[in-house]
Amino acid sequence: MLQGRCLPATRFDMLIPFPGDEIPSWCVPQGSVSWAKVHIPNNLPQDEWAGFALCFQLVSYTFPPELCNHEIDCYLFSPNGKQLILISTRRLPPMDPCYPHLYFLYLSIEQFHDKILEDDYWDGVEFSLKCYCCHSLRIFSSGCRLVCKQDVEVFQDQTVVSP
Repeated sequence: MLQGRCLPATRFDMLIPFPGDEIPSWCVPQGSVSWAKVHIPNNLPQDEWAGFALCFQLVSYTFPPELCNHEIDCYLFSPNGKQLILISTRRLPPMDPCYPHLYFLYLSIEQFHDKILEDDYWDGVEFSLKCYCCHSLRIFSSGCRLVCKQDVEVFQDQTVVSP
């Protein structure tokens, strides 16, 4: 079914200057600012999971922008609040002050599939984004999505460019 299709096996992220204040519609908006909870349906076979897409809207108030390359950490938590793992630490490039930026983070399920199943947290997991450097980076909103193999197929079919 996914023959010839490529699923990312590691995490990747990107920071995008964004002229707006909304999380993209393909992410489920979250009520919390820096927490993103992903519900995993019980009827979804585990071999259909590809990963998690997280999106956070960030605004830096550092001026000049080169003064601080904000360092952010992303953590994975179980639904009962137990921290499972530190997923990612990243220094962000300089950001235009006072303008929203979207920080996207894709996490392959391969990175922590066994940990989620080992501790029986497969019905839902939570991600938290934290910044500990200079306190001039604010997180305004978050969104997330469980990425399934079917999502990858649809995305790749929509992005195929004809010669």
